Amino acid sequence: MQLMQLIKNVLDDAYSEIELADDKQKDKAIKAKIELLSDKYKKLTSSVGTGIDYSDPIARFAYIYKYTVAHADYVMQIIRDSKDISALFQKNGHVQAACVGGGPGSDFLGILKYMMNKKTGCDLTCYLFDKERAWGDSWSDVARALKADVAIYPIFEHLDVTDSNTWKSYTKYHKSDLFTLRARKEIS
Repeated sequence: MQLMQLIKNVLDDAYSEIELADDKQKDKAIKAKIELLSDKYKKLTSSVGTGIDYSDPIARFAYIYKYTVAHADYVMQIIRDSKDISALFQKNGHVQAACVGGGPGSDFLGILKYMMNKKTGCDLTCYLFDKERAWGDSWSDVARALKADVAIYPIFEHLDVTDSNTWKSYTKYHKSDLFTLRARKEIS
């Protein structure tokens, strides 16, 4: 399975989670949420506006649809263009990554895209940490759906970087070869 088909499957699952009467209502709600997300992201550095509720399945679908593919490509390009990072994948063994703020899946998919394009032969364990627990549903079936030639272990964990009680007991990710950080300023 190619990465775009995988993302389509993730979107199909996310679409089915939206509890509205019909597809026309779902599509209208998604379009409105995409416009809201675009507006909110324009104001992330200001003190205007309110936070985004990613527990809402419409918001998660809109985010994946609008932003995830582009962000994944950025991550893939960073890996590809960095000798030090791309060298991690040349050892043809196992790479462990920790993606903080990675619930939306962008960093994970960027790593996968790099691995698939370069045919690295590495296995991947990817810890996805995010404040929104519901993102775990989006990426839990990726390994099964992808049917890759290598082993892929996505592990989603709830983590709020502002609350040490949500992360101080995690230790396995400390041994990661690669750390990514996707931070958004929460607007209140």
